[in-house]
Parts: sequence; C-alpha cells; structure tokens
Amino acid sequence: MTDYILGETFTDANFVSFAYYGESAHLPMITVGTGSGYDYIAMAGIDGVIYEDNKMSIEIAAALEAPTPPIAPILKTLRSVDQDFYRAVERALLDLNEYDKKCNEGLGSEIAECLNHRKRLDLFGAYKNAQLAYEDHVGIVKETNRKIEISNIGASKNYEYEIYQYEKELAEYNEKADELRISMVNDGTWSIMLDSQVLDFGAYARTSFTTEEASNPVPAPPTIAIFALGMIGLASRRFKKQY
Repeated sequence: MTDYILGETFTDANFVSFAYYGESAHLPMITVGTGSGYDYIAMAGIDGVIYEDNKMSIEIAAALEAPTPPIAPILKTLRSVDQDFYRAVERALLDLNEYDKKCNEGLGSEIAECLNHRKRLDLFGAYKNAQLAYEDHVGIVKETNRKIEISNIGASKNYEYEIYQYEKELAEYNEKADELRISMVNDGTWSIMLDSQVLDFGAYARTSFTTEEASNPVPAPPTIAIFALGMIGLASRRFKKQY
C-alpha cells in the first residue's frame, strides 16, 4: 500500500499489490498487482479496509493481462514517374526540331547538306536515348508499384486478421475479468472468493501489513509483497537472547 492509514478505505489510488501464500488444494499461490510481473493485473474498482485487529475486507477487480491491440501497418506509398525523364525527352526533341527548322530556312543544296549534317544525327540519337530512358523508367515505376500494391494488400489483410483476433481475445478477456474478494474477521476466520465461487477458506489467519512510499519500486513476486496476507496457519516467533 502507499499513503494508507489503517482503518481507512483504500482504492486503486494507493493499492500496490496483494499476495496469497497459503497454497492449498483449492487455491495456488496468487499475486495481484498494479504493475507487471503479477498473476493478475488489478483494474479500476479496488475497494477495501484493513484494521489492526486482523479484521479486513478487500474487493479487487482483477483480470489476466489484457490483450494488446495490434499496430496498424504503415502502407508503402506508390512511386510516381520522375518528370525529369520526360523533360529530357522534350528538350532533346526541341533541340532536334530547332535544328531542322534552321536547315529548312536554307536554299537549294544547302538544305540537303544541312539535313545530312553529323549534328542532326547526334541530336536525333540524343532524342531516341532520352525517349528509351523515359520508357524504361516508366516500366520500372509500374513494376515497383505493382509489388508495393501486393505488399500493401497483404499487410492490410494481415492487419484485419490481427484486429479480428484482438477483438476475439478482448471479448474472452472481458468474460474472464474477475472480482477477487478477500475477507477476514478478528477471530481469524477468512475466505477468498472469485466472483461467486469460493476458492479457499479457513481459520487462524492473520494479516501482515506494511506501508511503503510511492516513490519506492514495487518488488515483483516471488519476493515479499508490500501488502501480504498469511492465510494459512498462525505463525508465532519468539526471540530469546541467551548469554
């Protein structure tokens, strides 16, 4: 417990953990806590009172650890065609057309000589190379996008299945959410119930209660719990100093 005074009602605000060590044929050792490492995770709805005379009553809404919701996949973005490839084709074609235009402005034999010039062949080759590079790029983009779409479809279907499994596990979890009730009177009679089922009961028990500051770490079982109940047997210790 944290910041708790005996006799006051406590809630999930100051409840840390509960441990039952009196293992019997009916109920094994169980631990309930607000953190990880416990058999049961305490949920909202904790209510109880502890007294110095061993009288106590606790109700703990506890359940097995809730399922973790799946994380939505990050779908890959489709690639777009790099317009630089297309602009390279346009520039090469423009250069070729400009050269042809200048040649066509000549007269007679000058036209034939201009059209057969080496520069035109080079310009035409540059245009064809740019066009082929653009077509290859478009083909690569299409193939890449086809693979991306297949991958995205698979990831989406897998996520849908994970959602289905999560909702199924969550429904089972909610059905199994149990209310653990522990009670003890000052004559040592005690009982532990889970919902309406009696898990264990007996007599001659006592509480062991310790408060601890909230800043201290919570020890995980099987170390001694902050708030422990010795449910079986009346332990007595005697300390003698012999000389």
